[in-house]
Amino acid sequence: MTSILDNLQALPFRDIISVNEQGILLVNGRPLDNESGMQLRESSRAALQSVALKFINDQVAFNAVTMGVHKVERPEQMVFSRAAIWWGQQQLIQLRLLAGDDGTSPKDD
Repeated sequence: MTSILDNLQALPFRDIISVNEQGILLVNGRPLDNESGMQLRESSRAALQSVALKFINDQVAFNAVTMGVHKVERPEQMVFSRAAIWWGQQQLIQLRLLAGDDGTSPKDD
């Protein structure tokens, strides 16, 4: 069943972005050519530096805390709020990976 859904590209059943044992970035299981890699790196760096994206991420986090802590009426609201915060964290992790962040630069979380 997984292979059928995978062939139809209905849902991703494996990592889209990964790093192999040699430290090479893979997208959909394949290394990128130099031009595509440079475009992806620059695009990711621009997203990390985007003032608009920072404001949006901060607003989404604020909304998640408001709904999941201050206005919670049902347990699902807490879970959903935590998922929204997790999504934002995962987005930053993936952007940093694609940007080639080696962990030495300061983070603006």
